[in-house]
Amino acid sequence: MRSILHLLILTFLVSCTNQKKNAPIGNIKQPSELLRYSVFQTDYEKYLSFPVLFDKKVLRAHQIVSINRKYFVIDTTERINGKTLREERRYGFNNGILSSMELFYYYDDRQVGRMKIGYRKQGFANGFREANIDRDSGAVTNKEFMESGFQVHQLIEKQRRYAVFKEKSSGRMLFYMFNKAYWGALSVDSILHPSPVDRVVLGSPLFPIKSYRVENKIKEKDASHYFYHPYLKRIQRIVKEDFPFTTTRTYFYDQKGYCNSYVDSTFSSKEFLMRTATRIQLNKDKLPITITHKKETAFRKLGVTSIEQFEYDFKK
Repeated sequence: MRSILHLLILTFLVSCTNQKKNAPIGNIKQPSELLRYSVFQTDYEKYLSFPVLFDKKVLRAHQIVSINRKYFVIDTTERINGKTLREERRYGFNNGILSSMELFYYYDDRQVGRMKIGYRKQGFANGFREANIDRDSGAVTNKEFMESGFQVHQLIEKQRRYAVFKEKSSGRMLFYMFNKAYWGALSVDSILHPSPVDRVVLGSPLFPIKSYRVENKIKEKDASHYFYHPYLKRIQRIVKEDFPFTTTRTYFYDQKGYCNSYVDSTFSSKEFLMRTATRIQLNKDKLPITITHKKETAFRKLGVTSIEQFEYDFKK
């Protein structure tokens, strides 16, 4: 009887272990979020020809026709603690597709510049859209546009393995290598021939894996690495290396899978320099309404230094 009992217990434990090992990954669900956080508040948000910041499924589900995004800076001095509007971005959508974007710049509560970007309907699956800037829309000059960091690209070549784009103002090339089999340094050099000022991205505009510039054909410079959940297309961490600095952005999610914060930590030779903690406030529809950026250095806590506010217009 004792042997039979031991055999039954062993069978039960093995059965439970196998069930745990064979639990279907498909049961892990990721909610759809409006913002694509691998792009939000990064250099790639200023790639105007790749308007992939918003998830079109969420836009369509909520019938959002426009978003007004305001950026405020906070004076953290002892005497003044005011909120000042610095920039405003207005996004227009047509059935979940970005159709236009207007940028407004402010100084001392006065509008000092305006720029409007229009998009053609046609694009390709990886997010590229032809962007046209209305030069008569405001006081922003070519020089100011370039200094703002915004870039407009044109498609030069697209194949199954890769795509090649040219930045219109600087002439620098942007390469996307889609096929993982060609992500090696020698393969990238022999196929794409990037120069030291060009940028190579392994992956796609929607899901980049690595982004870098090349020196001496194989040496990587100014590299960013993207890490995702092993079963979900959900960003977990971005590590940016620009000698002698390393910045790591770590994302945090609530119990339902929505991103509610992320932290940027900057180091130099492993010595902590500064950190910015960002908190995301969602409304009842799980749309972001207020995003606060709180900064501190190795020597001083500065508190909240900037705030972003989102306002929505819905289809009537």
